[in-house]
Amino acid sequence: ADDWSMTVNETVIALKGEPAVLPCTFTYPPSDQSHYITAIWKVKEFHNGPEIFRCIMENVTSADCIVHKNEKGRYRLAGDPKQKNLSLQIDTITYEDRKKYFCRVELSSRTRATFQTPAGTDLHVIRVVPATILNLTAVRGTGGFSLLCMAEGKPLPTITWIGPGNKEIPVTKNLVSQHKIPPYQIQTEIKNVTEDGIYTCKAVNKHGHIEKKVKIEANTQESDFSPEHIVIIVLIVLVLCFIIGILYWKRKGMFYFR
Repeated sequence: ADDWSMTVNETVIALKGEPAVLPCTFTYPPSDQSHYITAIWKVKEFHNGPEIFRCIMENVTSADCIVHKNEKGRYRLAGDPKQKNLSLQIDTITYEDRKKYFCRVELSSRTRATFQTPAGTDLHVIRVVPATILNLTAVRGTGGFSLLCMAEGKPLPTITWIGPGNKEIPVTKNLVSQHKIPPYQIQTEIKNVTEDGIYTCKAVNKHGHIEKKVKIEANTQESDFSPEHIVIIVLIVLVLCFIIGILYWKRKGMFYFR
């Protein structure tokens, strides 16, 4: 025969901004069968912790559990008390929800039976960070280009490099290096890139994925002159042409008037 018992999770891990369910099931002896079942959830302390949720359900009808207390309107039963399930759903989890929660049941039987587990459930809240690429840069060096990709995410994302021809570039000691930057960042570098084409950095974790591309022209010869140098040279040529023109027309004018 059934006896009094209650089963809850010791710990529940929830994602910030998402709903979370705190499981709670119970059993009771047939002798305590009652007309009404009261579901109660408390926080912080087993005996004197404040109530955050209370509802009462008729055990012999299909009516919903009538809510008598719902702190900030953020709670609802995820279980059915008639099926001995008092699981509680919390909407839009915040860091303030990190508390210990206690499930309690009260029956309107002759003995006015009540049961509550002293263990309680600790709610842990973690932050979700989808994979994000913070920057992708290309730096020309003596041996070719170095490509650096820094990404962020929680859990830490996996970075994959795709080279020209849509070929994945393996992480090897001589070609691709990576290191973690606590707590949620990672940076990878491709060294000595000499092949022209499009290079793609892909960052992936279970909450999202993203990619960025950079075009490399490693075999294009750089000009010995910067744009500033070219402008100066053009100005010097124009000035010289102007001076030569003045001297030419001056000599021509002197000859004409003689």
